[in-house]
Amino acid sequence: MFTIRHYSQALFLCSKEEKKMEKFLEDLELVNATIKKNLDLKKGLSNPEISFNNKVRLLKNVFKSRVSEKIYNFIYILIKNKDIKLLENILYNFKSKVLEEKNTIEARVFFASEPTKLEENRIVKILEERTKKKIKLKKTIDPKILGGVVIKIKDELIDLSLGQKLKMLYEDLI
Repeated sequence: MFTIRHYSQALFLCSKEEKKMEKFLEDLELVNATIKKNLDLKKGLSNPEISFNNKVRLLKNVFKSRVSEKIYNFIYILIKNKDIKLLENILYNFKSKVLEEKNTIEARVFFASEPTKLEENRIVKILEERTKKKIKLKKTIDPKILGGVVIKIKDELIDLSLGQKLKMLYEDLI
């Protein structure tokens, strides 16, 4: 029986050997997003009552021309081993390995409104100095934070939002 770690490690080693880490990551993200968006596809690929041949036909119709042969074969193996349900966790683990290999970490930054390039670059520079790694910025617009930013890196949350400051001020007043 394979685990998430086994699958992601095998995929990582293959992608590194072929010098296609970014392509593998892009394809795996596409497969995961497509399955997440399409409930019928998700059910079809994971339903034990649907024959393996029908699942392969479904896989071929949806992904054969959209992803690399290696990723197509990888998804085929997941379906064959009845492990397609592990895909999202495999993707997360694989992505972590790819970013680590490139001395990079992903920072999710939430803004109240669309930031300027200067603001984005400033945040990236500060985070790179703090972490000593390259930063891959994933930005999200969330008007609920009112102003400022909320930064999530791995399991660390840095809340510099106006909403948080107002909440703290309100709690101090009570």
